[in-house]
Order: sequence, then C-alpha cells, then structure tokens
Amino acid sequence: MADPKKYELGKVHVEVSMSSRYETLIDQTQICHLTKQGGGDGLGIKANFIHSRFDNTRIEVKVYIPVPGGEEMKLKNFETDLPYLRQVLYMAYPITFGSLKLRGEGQDIDAALIVADTVDIRTSDAIAGGVFETTGPISLFTKNGMISGRFNTSSAVSLVTYNAPIFAIVHLSNDENTCKDTELVMQTTNGAIDGTITLTSLADDGLGGLFDVFSVTSNAASHLMFTSISPRAKLDLASHTTAHNAMVELDRAYEGEITLETTSDSRADVHLWSLLNRHDPEHRGRKRAAIVTHDKSPGEVHGRVWWDEDGQDVGRGTVEVKTSYGKVELRM
Repeated sequence: MADPKKYELGKVHVEVSMSSRYETLIDQTQICHLTKQGGGDGLGIKANFIHSRFDNTRIEVKVYIPVPGGEEMKLKNFETDLPYLRQVLYMAYPITFGSLKLRGEGQDIDAALIVADTVDIRTSDAIAGGVFETTGPISLFTKNGMISGRFNTSSAVSLVTYNAPIFAIVHLSNDENTCKDTELVMQTTNGAIDGTITLTSLADDGLGGLFDVFSVTSNAASHLMFTSISPRAKLDLASHTTAHNAMVELDRAYEGEITLETTSDSRADVHLWSLLNRHDPEHRGRKRAAIVTHDKSPGEVHGRVWWDEDGQDVGRGTVEVKTSYGKVELRM
C-alpha cells in the first residue's frame, strides 16, 4: 500500500520491472492495460519463460494503492493470476478487501495481515500462507507445498494440500442464533497436521456456538490443540490419519462424546486432567464427570465427558480421533 503523499489519491499505481540473462526475453515481453467486462481494470503480462535452474528471469510487479490518512479503505475485488511468479502481499496501511483471489503456480504466495470478506488462494508446487481475518470463507489450496498461517473467521476455513504439512493457528467464532456452523477443514496426504484452535461464541453471554472441525492426513502425525472453547459450545470434530500417532488436546469446557480408534497392536489413551482441575468454566460450581471404557481392545475407547449439575448431562459435542499402526491420544 502506498503513502498518500507520494501518489495521487483515487488511483492505483503499478510499477513493473524485469531482469533476465536473456535479452530476447525482455524484448518479447508485453505489458498491457486490461479492462474487465462489467467494470474493473487490470494488468496483463505476456512473457516467455525458460523453465530451468539456469534461468534467472525476474519480473517484479508492485501495486501502490494510496490510502487517505486516518481513513479506512475497501477494495471491492482484487485478483491475480501469475504462474511462476512469487506473490507477496503486505499492507503498509489499513485496507479491506471485498473479494481477494490469488492464483499462482510454481512459486509461493504469502499474504500478510489481510482483512477481507472472502479469501481464495490457489497455487501448486509451492507454499501458500499468510495472516487472514474475514467475515466470509477462507480457502487455501496447493499441491506439493506447505500451508501455514493464522486464520480468523466466523464463516469457514478450508486448507487443502497434498504431500506437504499444514501448520495453522485458527480462531473460529459463531453465533448459534444463525443456526449455521462455523467450519474448519484441514486436509493433506503424507504431511503432518499441526493446528492450534480457539472456538468463541458471539452471543452476548459468551455461551454456545456451533463448530465443525475436520482434519485428515495419511502417513504422518496429527496434532490438534483446542486452547479455548466457549462453554456450552457444540463441537463436532473428526481427526484422522494413518501409520502415525494422532493427538487431540481439548479445553476443559468441552462436553460430549469421545471416540478413539487405532489398530489392535497400538494403544488409545484418554487423559482426563480436567477431573483434577475442577474449575467450572461457567463459574456455577458444577462438577466434572466422565465415563470412559475400553470396549474391545487397548486400541478402542468410547465415552462421554460433561459438567454435571443436578445429575444433568447436556453435552452435545462429538470427538472422533482415529489412526492405524500408531498411538491415538486425547487430553482434556
């Protein structure tokens, strides 16, 4: 984003620079101004690349958006489609996007401190990540590249890759009166999943909330830590992997069913530390209660946990943690 003293307000300024060991590539490169049907302006770059480790061709595009001092600015739509070019978005001044869509291939996409209605990032053979806060869905997709970042939304987060890990810090919020769940999906193969998650109610009393969390990988470890859950929230969690250990750590406010499964030669363990920490998250003097059983083998556990008040069990969540040929563990 640009200093309003340097550039004219109301106009977007674009600087393009190019360097290459091949002069012919520079001569053949074309840059043009585009106008979208239905409104909107853009920049087109037509260039020929020689994809090899000896090709040092570099194209740098800088977009300057002058922001009036002390004022909030919102761009309705910002899109890129830049294969083989690294994309870095950095907000030097406050700005909000309506729709942010970034497309790439073969180079990383990193978007820092993004505030938007919706975010959609897609690349391949590269890393995708950033820091995002939205009112609508956040979607990051890549292949053979890591996904990492911080995500804050009351809608949905989808993080999907293949053959690479996912590292995410996610804050989900929800108003149960909308009757619509806030969702998180983390999906990969042959890569670890490490998620730190908080679930917050938007209700005036801070209670409740509807949350769906789905995490799946294969041949790699899975670790989800729920550092905070609003009391009376309904969490439906499914965490699956294969051939490696799976661990879930739940905040003491969780209430509902628990299911742990692994192969018979491995072990499923539940650590109910919240039975020792008897502090009621609602400060109403309730007691922590739990029923946990090893049904068929050391690798299978079923049960329920809740905060007991006058013999009532109002827990409505479901937690399912599964793996094969690895240890499965639940800590509360």
